[in-house]
Amino acid sequence: MNYPVFFISDIHLDKREPGRIEGFLKFLHFSQEQNASVYILGDLFNFWVGNAQAQWKMYQPLLKKMKAMSKEKKLFFLPGNRDFLFAPYWTKLKCAVLEEKDVLEFPPHRILLSHGDILCTKDAAYQKIRSLLRSKTIYHLSRFLPGFLCLRMGQNLRKASKASIQKKDHSYLSPDLGFAHFLLREKNCNIMLCGHFHSHKILPLASHTKLYILPECKGNVFSFLAWDKQEFQECSFQACSP
Repeated sequence: MNYPVFFISDIHLDKREPGRIEGFLKFLHFSQEQNASVYILGDLFNFWVGNAQAQWKMYQPLLKKMKAMSKEKKLFFLPGNRDFLFAPYWTKLKCAVLEEKDVLEFPPHRILLSHGDILCTKDAAYQKIRSLLRSKTIYHLSRFLPGFLCLRMGQNLRKASKASIQKKDHSYLSPDLGFAHFLLREKNCNIMLCGHFHSHKILPLASHTKLYILPECKGNVFSFLAWDKQEFQECSFQACSP
């Protein structure tokens, strides 16, 4: 692969923070200047509970840019736990949506892609809710929610999630490294990339495999992992204030 590839996740864009939305748009312009492809590994949005959010004025320039890059095969989206309902909307626009455990070939590496929440195997209650929320019924209902209800539901879901996380044992919020290794063997890969855990780490696994956890993006600093010149590099893009 002769051009850079940027992997980024957990950006958590929110309509109440238009400066960060503009900042991420600048990051996408930067990626184009570098002739890089961008892989978003989930949680681009702080929440996405309905298609009506696409009509919010502050999102429209970003979605327009993302759509253009996707059509050029320069941007790929893998849904996270906060924005999985964005995937059917994005698919309907014929834009590139990845699935959990899709594989990229970067010879000599095979890279397994995930948002990362599937590695929280100890949290059985969360995994059940995760499966339920991704049902066809929920996808169908999300198409018809009005914008004001999307905002209210999204904010309430975030509050409930934060309260739930504070009550959970730390082990419930940590990646299951044994399961990560199992997935790598299942897909014949040697590197797994994910986000979700909000902390950049490179964790060695069995059989000379590795788990790369992407950093969370904070403020107007957009941290990402770049594949360039046959190696991974930890990078960041500082978006200037408008």
